[in-house]
Amino acid sequence: MQMEGYDVPAYVNTQYPWDGSEDITPGQIPEIFNPVGQYVVFFELPACWKGMGVRISFQGVESGFSVWLNGSWVGYSEDSFTPTDFDLTPFLKEGRNRLAVLDFKWTSGSWLEDQDMYRFSGIFRDVFLYAVPAVHLEDLRILSGLDDSFRTGQLEAALSLSGCFDGAELSWKLTERGSARPDAGGRPSFPFDREIRSGKCAAEEKILISCSVEDVKAWSAEDPYLYQLELVLKGKDGGILDHSGVVEYAIGDVAPGVFVIVTTKNQRIIEVKEIRMSPGI
Repeated sequence: MQMEGYDVPAYVNTQYPWDGSEDITPGQIPEIFNPVGQYVVFFELPACWKGMGVRISFQGVESGFSVWLNGSWVGYSEDSFTPTDFDLTPFLKEGRNRLAVLDFKWTSGSWLEDQDMYRFSGIFRDVFLYAVPAVHLEDLRILSGLDDSFRTGQLEAALSLSGCFDGAELSWKLTERGSARPDAGGRPSFPFDREIRSGKCAAEEKILISCSVEDVKAWSAEDPYLYQLELVLKGKDGGILDHSGVVEYAIGDVAPGVFVIVTTKNQRIIEVKEIRMSPGI
């Protein structure tokens, strides 16, 4: 907002921006000078989104904000550099919808965001709407390891689903892919695709998949051997509702620096560098 002529940017290093003007303690919010910004936009949903859940994603807002849709309060968030998503489905109406955002320059989170940088406020990254299926895979956590013989791999996948589960079914398939090598275009290429485990179950809010793999080939820096877990959600009519998780991952005691490759429904590849030091972190 400061780059649009509202308020002025402030550069701070070791001090807080309100030092010398307000005597407050950590957790308190400046009240003498704490400007707010208002954003209002109107939108209509495409016809192809009918019957689907609609979310909005704010990729970056400094430092806190509240959201309203059609006069109803949707939610509040602070943490400037972390994306925040809201479910707009209950507040939508046919035709034109009015979205309003109230942004706060300083919040309780500003105490943790005091870094050697210019301080701004407002929406500084993308904001977009997206639709999710009637039954949707919200979250996926995979843990893998080896038994005491170091020959049998153990897989545990915890899933969180949302939506209407009436007649919906989840199917999963575990395949052996081998060591990834870049192809001519620089994308990962695998030598084979062998199915070794599969299963299905009724869709529900929480699902736990657990299986073992005999004669597992554990990942190492010299031989980055990977397996693939594919998850498919189907409605009671057999149509695919969500195909959100195709995950290449390593089985075994994974050292820091392993790359996990996640392929989503639209075939976008995201590479995440794994730096955790224990499974609990």
